[in-house]
Amino acid sequence: RDRQVVASRGCWCGPPPAGPGIDMASSSSAARGSDSAHVPMRAPQIEIEEVKESTIRFVLSGTDMSVANALRRTMIAETPCLAIDDVEIEDNTSPLHDEFLAHRLGLIPLRFTDPEADITSVFAMDDPDAEDVDEVLLVLDVHNDASPKRIVTSRDLEVIPLADHHTMVEVAHAASMEEAAELAAIGAPEDGAGGPEADAESAIAIVKLGPWQRVRLRAHAKLGWGKIHARFIPVCTAIMNYDYEVDINSAAMERLGAEDRRAFVEACEPGLFEFVHDGETVRVADVTRMANHMEVERLASTMSATDAPLVRVTRRPGRFRFEVETTGALSAVQVVRGALGALIGKLDSIRQAVAAAAGTGVGVVDEDDDVAGGGAAFASAEAGGAAYGGMGH
Repeated sequence: RDRQVVASRGCWCGPPPAGPGIDMASSSSAARGSDSAHVPMRAPQIEIEEVKESTIRFVLSGTDMSVANALRRTMIAETPCLAIDDVEIEDNTSPLHDEFLAHRLGLIPLRFTDPEADITSVFAMDDPDAEDVDEVLLVLDVHNDASPKRIVTSRDLEVIPLADHHTMVEVAHAASMEEAAELAAIGAPEDGAGGPEADAESAIAIVKLGPWQRVRLRAHAKLGWGKIHARFIPVCTAIMNYDYEVDINSAAMERLGAEDRRAFVEACEPGLFEFVHDGETVRVADVTRMANHMEVERLASTMSATDAPLVRVTRRPGRFRFEVETTGALSAVQVVRGALGALIGKLDSIRQAVAAAAGTGVGVVDEDDDVAGGGAAFASAEAGGAAYGGMGH
């Protein structure tokens, strides 16, 4: 199987490419030998369950743990985003040291407002180790004139465009427009008046200034990868878990008293089990709520009145659940699409290197065409809630 993965296409979207591209069956068979032609090719699918601006939930099926975990790690470490990387402190009389200010500034998400643009091409940053980088300048200058307290927030950061594409960079005060609206509603005073205090509730706080204190600085943002520094990680969480099936042992459950049944339901994750209308019968409410299957199995065994456990938990083979939440620097869809594109490029590089070393001249697929196809298929699945298919190895 390992030879199959190396010799064949890292990822593709839709049916295997035809014509002058690469014939997956013939080329992979040639690379592995005719005796391996009967090894079946896997065809992973992505089923989108929920997608919002900053969150997405989907099921990856038809593959194994190595590929699923590779996708999760790529979303964290290999999807590029903008972040403040260097800070020049000109004046700081705030309670925080310069290093604390720089650290907090580096965690403020910066958003590129064109969602369709290839950000690595825009900033000419295809190489994470490149020395000549395109940097975005931001300035912050806040002086508290005798007020009891002045909260410096992300709204006080101003982008100074040094190039045309810098005008498309903005500070993300929240992870999504929905969250921004909620924060604005919380910060709005009852009389409808605005002001710094109201803005502080709808933005990211940096530091609090006392009377006559000041912060003045210049910050330089650049494109980076999470593997370089945590400030470039575009996700808050990227959780992957097995997809489970939970079967209730009705006979064992009926042997329990009503109080014991209720104690079992309450001991498990909230929302995993529920009672039907009669208030006595337990059923599975939402299997996706199960975060610790071993604890559920332990409770099912220890609380059972018989030798049989109350429930049986089994993994659904080849199915993995993902929950992704972004920082606001990228949308959830951009993170997943970017991770898929990065995986395609990495697996292509390996395949081409192996082919070159073996002297076989295995056909090469245009990476840009395939990535674009992947993006289109993912966008179609996002719009219709359908499966994103054909992501084979």
